[in-house]
Amino acid sequence: MSKFNGAQVRVELPPKDGNGFVGRDVICATGWLSVSQCLKLSEREFEIVQGIFDDQTESEIADSLGISQHTVHTHLERLYRKSRVSSRTQLIVRVFSAFHSLSVKTQCSTQHDKCPLSECN
Repeated sequence: MSKFNGAQVRVELPPKDGNGFVGRDVICATGWLSVSQCLKLSEREFEIVQGIFDDQTESEIADSLGISQHTVHTHLERLYRKSRVSSRTQLIVRVFSAFHSLSVKTQCSTQHDKCPLSECN
């Protein structure tokens, strides 16, 4: 459990499975683009947020991006400040909140056939 804007929130990401489904797949490509623009994420911040959605450690994110773990940690600290959150869970909730507020969910099915949101199926 985590608190976000005073509310208790429980966020559970779907596990990685044999079909290649990872956490970032809960938001379609169109949604990610809109969220990235809404939150004013740099390209690197965007990549790190997706790594967080995939439940990767800082070390795993660093390896996948070819940068140091310290650099990932610095980006995360800046992302937390920029998003006004203090944890990975709160950052995930912030991204979902931005996604929901943008009303791009109904566009998912045309952009990404694996979008698991019920509104898109």
